[in-house]
Amino acid sequence: MGFDLMTIFWEHPIFLSYLILINVLALVVFASDKLSATAHAWRVRERTLLILAVLGGSIGALLAMKIFRHKTSKSKFFVPFLAILLVQVAIVLWVINRPPNSQTIPDIQTQY
Repeated sequence: MGFDLMTIFWEHPIFLSYLILINVLALVVFASDKLSATAHAWRVRERTLLILAVLGGSIGALLAMKIFRHKTSKSKFFVPFLAILLVQVAIVLWVINRPPNSQTIPDIQTQY
């Protein structure tokens, strides 16, 4: 089997802190946009919301979408968001399941 995700976070606390921060930020920005939408006030650009997801805030964004029922029926937004989420899940699965000390380029040894 590959790596334990908690080991990765334990060995890289800055990465874990970043993920927590970006997900809290995404949740807050999505919540703010929902409040603005109900008040017919200034809105956050969809591009900004998607950038937050790309930067690692997709879990916070997904939580906010579920809690506030925000951006869930707008396919113009939800389809790209879902693509981002699926790519991030694929990356996490790849990191977890790759063999330890795996190399991206195979080591070719020649004998003389």
